[in-house]
Amino acid sequence: MMIQMRGKSFCCLAGLLLAVISFCAPGSAAADQPAVTSMTVTTWSDGVSQSTTYGWLFQPSCDISVTQLGLWDEGGDGLSFAHDIGLWDSSHQLLAAATLAAGTDAECIDSFCYVPIAPVILSAGQTYALGAYYVSPTTDAETIPNSFTTASDITWKGAVWSDSVEGLSYPATGPFNNPPSGIFGPSFTYNAVPEPSTLALLATAVASVVLITWRRRKLGW
Repeated sequence: MMIQMRGKSFCCLAGLLLAVISFCAPGSAAADQPAVTSMTVTTWSDGVSQSTTYGWLFQPSCDISVTQLGLWDEGGDGLSFAHDIGLWDSSHQLLAAATLAAGTDAECIDSFCYVPIAPVILSAGQTYALGAYYVSPTTDAETIPNSFTTASDITWKGAVWSDSVEGLSYPATGPFNNPPSGIFGPSFTYNAVPEPSTLALLATAVASVVLITWRRRKLGW
């Protein structure tokens, strides 16, 4: 009976420890959530007129962990060229960058194709820029949708682009809210970061199980 009780306590402790680890590890607490959840597009552009970085500004309403960077794939038939995608903070510091390869091998969600990155934590209420570099001429076109929605944690703050034609660069021109439907372009996936109170609750639960296990062993249960 004592061995059985100890075994149950150990299983409870192991389960709680795994829960804490999964909550603390960026990008592992839940399935990836696309920043852009839907778009209505009736017309597409035929490509870009000049090489530049197109993108948009956004603010997360809670701390998030960005897990993938992505790009709109018109028609869902694969990209014709590789594209560099970047994520910057408001001081223009590059936080993450990745290259989305041409072809159809990338994971795609609702016509956005993604490439994984090392998770990057973004803070609630701060403004960030997302941009993708297009080389002209290209048939990989950005789109101006009729309407779009973002995830509830993400607030769109306007379309931006770069005046530089020499590779991926911070999209400093803008923001523009006309058209109000934005320019896409790039997107990303993310997970919400657990609040400290949640982690504290899990830590308390683990500590309680440890204490109970220690007392049972001390009393010979």
